[in-house]
Amino acid sequence: MQPASQKPEGSPWNSKSGKGPKTFADVGNQKLTRGQVVGSLAALAAFLTWKIAGVFRSGESAGAPPATVPESRPPFTGETGYLKGDGGGAAYAETEDGFAEFMECYGAGDAECIKKMVYETRIRVTPDGTRIRVVETDFSRRALRVRILDGPGEQSVGWTSMDWAKRGR
Repeated sequence: MQPASQKPEGSPWNSKSGKGPKTFADVGNQKLTRGQVVGSLAALAAFLTWKIAGVFRSGESAGAPPATVPESRPPFTGETGYLKGDGGGAAYAETEDGFAEFMECYGAGDAECIKKMVYETRIRVTPDGTRIRVVETDFSRRALRVRILDGPGEQSVGWTSMDWAKRGR
């Protein structure tokens, strides 16, 4: 084993061999061989081809928005979509206070509270797939004010969770 201060024979950093740079400053002054230039250009060409092919394959162009918006985001104000709840239907409340109370019951898993709200018609349940148009978006409460476009409650307006509103249809 050689001491750390001694460089192996033939190393480009070995000042005794007389070949290669003698200091870090000398590294930038070395000329590249033809093979190194050709290899670097080939790697650059392959990278650019890969990037350009990826852009055209996804249908996007430079500076343009993506061709499709991720399904995971809910529709926002003015957009249409549909409701899909956790158990075969989605709930909405006609008032902000009703929505806040419902979300407390739902978050606590209090089925009796939810049944009472449905019985008193403070919340309504629509079947999955009911089409909606978003009237207002409240990010702080993760809530949407929606207009029901079909099915039971058609043309009524109410508040629902962003988690139940899906884009499309």
